Amino acid sequence: IYRENVNYGQVESVSLWVNDVGPEGKSTVLLSPIKAMPLVKAKIKNPAITIGGKRIVFPVELESGSYLEFNSPTDCKVYGPGGQLVGEVTPQGEVPELGQGANKATFTCDGPTDVNPRVRVTVISEGEAI
Repeated sequence: IYRENVNYGQVESVSLWVNDVGPEGKSTVLLSPIKAMPLVKAKIKNPAITIGGKRIVFPVELESGSYLEFNSPTDCKVYGPGGQLVGEVTPQGEVPELGQGANKATFTCDGPTDVNPRVRVTVISEGEAI
């Protein structure tokens, strides 16, 4: 499992879980070496979210461990890996709105070609229930 902030000196144990155990309660598990690998530093550019046909793009470059908080078109900030404010961003495009029922959200970005970047997207809604 990917974790962005791991203090390897504090890791005491590793848990392994087995799913789909056979009907007799037996399974064969083969393990290769388990390694704690450091985070590979990378950068993504122009992260974008699309919901309900509306797309908003954040014209910014984000390095590993940094994050972006969007509260409104006039309140969008970028924070560095240590939580420090790096700067403000002016988003481009339409602010997506959630519709009634299930909503499909799509994330895109320009990323490096030598690593497979991972991002965490959290959507928090506010306002009246729909």
